[in-house]
Amino acid sequence: MPTLTPVPNIRSQLERAVRAWLMDCNVGTYAQFFLSHNSNVRKVIAPDGSRIPAINLFAVSAQENPTDSRVERWQLRIDPEWDGVTQPNDAGPNGNWVAINNLTGLVMAAMSQTIRIGGNYYSTALMISVLGRRLAVLGAIGDPSETSATDNADMALFYCDFVKYIGATGVKQAPQGGLVFLEERNFTLDACNLSDDSIFPILTFDNVHTLNWTFTATETWPEPAQWNVEKSVDGVTWVTADTLASGSRSQDITGTGTQFWRVTRTDASIPNYMPESNIVSATAP
Repeated sequence: MPTLTPVPNIRSQLERAVRAWLMDCNVGTYAQFFLSHNSNVRKVIAPDGSRIPAINLFAVSAQENPTDSRVERWQLRIDPEWDGVTQPNDAGPNGNWVAINNLTGLVMAAMSQTIRIGGNYYSTALMISVLGRRLAVLGAIGDPSETSATDNADMALFYCDFVKYIGATGVKQAPQGGLVFLEERNFTLDACNLSDDSIFPILTFDNVHTLNWTFTATETWPEPAQWNVEKSVDGVTWVTADTLASGSRSQDITGTGTQFWRVTRTDASIPNYMPESNIVSATAP
């Protein structure tokens, strides 16, 4: 029998990547999200005893699309959930409705980003890919586990390139009684694992003082006008270390100490981290 390496569980990857993207859009904190594998009670309680909205992420079912591609087309539910605004002795139900509507609206806005005309939400798909891939190096923001990056090491090649809104479901009754508002939103997403330097530049460190990257220009992603080499001490706040001419493929980082590094492109109408290279941690003398 051959010795096999497990392929990534795309359902799990997709949920983690969407969580990372929604958090990047300020849609909830790490503690508010509950994924399929989470066995905890799905409630988030504030210090004053009030309930903070839980956000459930469930990749429910999938089919391969196209056949034999190992690209999986998943049906994904995003469910912000609150105690009902008609609970006994609730002094301010209208304020609750504002919170419900704003959070649900942020979910929809995050899942509806596009730079292409015609309702193709490729920008959302690409940013889900970028935020998902970061998990392999940085771990999940807010994850109390010290092994968060290791736990997410399988995300390094995650890729999503299709997002479609399917529809919604409203109020539901909690099994234990009491009214719970559940603003269920349903999406279809395509995901796989992909190593392709025509989409994401591949960044490496020579273990001395030089960053190098490869990039294969295509019609979809041509050579950018400029390359941005960016650094960060924590992987959250990034600053530009240098802006290089089109065609550049290396950068000397002598004397910069230990930093996280990435390479992004400068193009009109494209956010500068979309798409970005993989992130490396490098120490240069």
